[in-house]
Amino acid sequence: MHKIKEIYNYFINHNWADRVGLLKTLFHLPAMLLHELSHYIIAKLLFISNGFKCHYFYEVFPEEIDGDMYNVMHSYSFSVSTLYNENNKWNVVRNLLVSISPLYVILILLCINKLFILWILLSLKTFLPSKEDILNSKNNLQILFK
Repeated sequence: MHKIKEIYNYFINHNWADRVGLLKTLFHLPAMLLHELSHYIIAKLLFISNGFKCHYFYEVFPEEIDGDMYNVMHSYSFSVSTLYNENNKWNVVRNLLVSISPLYVILILLCINKLFILWILLSLKTFLPSKEDILNSKNNLQILFK
């Protein structure tokens, strides 16, 4: 409940550009949770999950911008940690499957109902694998095809 009050106070006390940014991140929150949850579920199914961690969730941090100090709200940061051993090819394949798991969510949502296409298109950047996921996939493919 405290976090909701903190987000509300931030929304009320800041300019319209900050409000739009906050609303945008709140709009993408369900897609981001599905994105990270897909990593977690696939990692659990493949027995390589080491946990799900929330680094911060709508925290206000003091930040210096052009020499002035401002209270800036950072939206959220989640991660799924996996066990990694590149000596074993099966572990590399499992980590590759975990890295591309957000694509499975897109396919599943489209199979459930075609109306999800609108939500997917509006939150496409959130649904697609992140830069870190793509880098992990690239590294796993390089290890796999050595």
